[in-house]
Amino acid sequence: MKAKSWLALGVAMTFCSGFLLTVFLNTQVAQEPHHTYKVLSPKVLEKLAHNKNFNFHIPIQSLEASLIPEDVAEMTHVDVERTELEKFAHQKPKPAKRKWDGKLRTKEEADEAIEESVKKHEEESNPCSSTGRDPGSTRIFKVGKRKDFQSSIADALFTLNMCKNDREHKRYDFYWDETFDKHSSTVEKEREKYLNVNIKEGASLSSIPGARLAIGLKPSLARVHNSCLKLLSPSQCAFTKRAFNFERESNKLHIEDGTKRFIDFAHELSYTQEAQSDWPQLWIFKPQESFLGQGIRLLKVDEEDVRDRSGIGHWAASRFPSGSWTLQEYVRNPALFKGRKFDVRVWSVLMSTEPLRIYTLGHGFPKVSTKLYDPSPEYLEDLCMHIKMPLGPGCKAKSLVSPYPKNTEDGWAKGLEFSPTSPDVNWPSMWTQIEDQVSVVVLAGLSKMKLEEQKIFKDEQKKRDSYRRFVFLSPDFAVDDTGKVFMEEMNTNGFMIGDTYAHFFPAQEETVVVMRLLGADGFPDKWKYKSNAEQVVSAFCDEYHACDQRIRTELARFIDEEMHAEMWKRSFPPREDNWPGFDSVKLFWQKYSKLMREEIDEENDDPTIENLYEPTEMDVATWRFVEWRRGVSLGAEDDTESVKLRKLVKRTCKHCNVIEGEDKQRTDEQQRPWYYEDAYFE
Repeated sequence: MKAKSWLALGVAMTFCSGFLLTVFLNTQVAQEPHHTYKVLSPKVLEKLAHNKNFNFHIPIQSLEASLIPEDVAEMTHVDVERTELEKFAHQKPKPAKRKWDGKLRTKEEADEAIEESVKKHEEESNPCSSTGRDPGSTRIFKVGKRKDFQSSIADALFTLNMCKNDREHKRYDFYWDETFDKHSSTVEKEREKYLNVNIKEGASLSSIPGARLAIGLKPSLARVHNSCLKLLSPSQCAFTKRAFNFERESNKLHIEDGTKRFIDFAHELSYTQEAQSDWPQLWIFKPQESFLGQGIRLLKVDEEDVRDRSGIGHWAASRFPSGSWTLQEYVRNPALFKGRKFDVRVWSVLMSTEPLRIYTLGHGFPKVSTKLYDPSPEYLEDLCMHIKMPLGPGCKAKSLVSPYPKNTEDGWAKGLEFSPTSPDVNWPSMWTQIEDQVSVVVLAGLSKMKLEEQKIFKDEQKKRDSYRRFVFLSPDFAVDDTGKVFMEEMNTNGFMIGDTYAHFFPAQEETVVVMRLLGADGFPDKWKYKSNAEQVVSAFCDEYHACDQRIRTELARFIDEEMHAEMWKRSFPPREDNWPGFDSVKLFWQKYSKLMREEIDEENDDPTIENLYEPTEMDVATWRFVEWRRGVSLGAEDDTESVKLRKLVKRTCKHCNVIEGEDKQRTDEQQRPWYYEDAYFE
């Protein structure tokens, strides 16, 4: 009993001493209001123990944490021993150690060493790190600020093991952004971008001077078509529908091609096209500064609206507000996909202006309406039926066709519906129209691009020739029920969709491949065919007798592009398997390269601009090369050297292998779609 009493007394005294100590400390805190106090952990106290200028006296062992003034400099009033802190520090248990990398370490030390080793290995193996980078082989890219560029384009370039430019590595081999003129207030500011010192020699940039203004704006296609109608027959200008550019400011109305021409065409349309013979006519109304389909709608034109100038003025004032607009004839008898209207987004690349080279993705991306097509007047204002494809505000996703065609190869042709009077229509013939219409429009704007390039580079020819420029094109096409294709517009800064909407249009793989086609990663497969390509170019030049080093270099690039193109196909110059002949290509050039001549001549009195409309020596050499490869592929001769050359050509020509003899050649009529009669290639 006595022992228990003594034990109880000891516990009580311990409790009381702790209570009194707490009261004492609280009293001290209250007496020193000018100090700020905080709770310190034992680990912090350990650090303080090694501070020789820090002395105070608190029974450390009796407290789990201590109240200490935060301002160390004012703590001289506390009278304490440093040895107590040192004692506390030495009382800490020693951590267990283990071996790692041949050395005895604590667990914390070992973990830190492992983490540091892994980080070092990742940095050394990462080609984009400062230590892992090989300056001679690593290629740097730069992309614009747009979200689709930062996602789809950047991801594609990372896939090719390229590195994004940063503060340490500002110079780049590949640049993808909107065309430079879009955000340049003056020509001089645009010029500064093209002359940027960070552009490496041999780099590629996604901007060609003048391309956006010549073909990439909504009014551009209307101007090209109107110029075509002044020089050529309607059948030779059947690459798009008639369009007019309007500008309305308050009560003033200006029609770019003339009010009378619009009135005359509207009346002509009423009796030349069955689909538009009944009033009101339908026109597509496009705000010229819109994008992603914003503001586009159908506009009705009644007969009294185009009776005279006053009728046009009243109609315009009541139908659209002040601003700049483009009106384009609507395809009122469209081909259908499972009963629904559609249009097709196509991807093309203007690879070079000298020589002119265009590649087009081998399939398009169909945009199919959510509603069954009905031309009845009561549905004329249903935008989900006529304009918003595949979706838009008010259009229901659950009404989309299922399964949705992800591209024009995904069971696409089976769902197409045409007029009963056009039983022989097929999708391949329509795709040929698409490729050739892209070539027509680009060639029409080529003279403007070359003229603008002269202004940009002026006396900087060395810089001009030191790197390559390209433009990514994404035109839209409509198809009527007879299989005729019409370009609706040409986009030069189109949305790079990637796999953003993969349930509709998975397109990231195509994006990666176009980067390889453009040489973003330096044509990594070149080693497989380089020797064969050199022999082919040498054999052609020996026969052609007009190859300087520039032509040889360009022909080698020509082969590089083709060998990395995969699902992309060259659309100009025409491929070997669809070659119309050198003379036809030259005639095609002469027709469509001069469409904008009147406009250019009005603004320039320099007699040398005549050269803008003619094919260059590089163009002619390229056409000759294509024709020569095609002839070699046909195998007209069977001697040993010819057989050897034929094999070399087929190894370096993507579209020569399909040609196996004269009996495989298609006639001109089979090569050309319906509107090529007396039109493009003659």
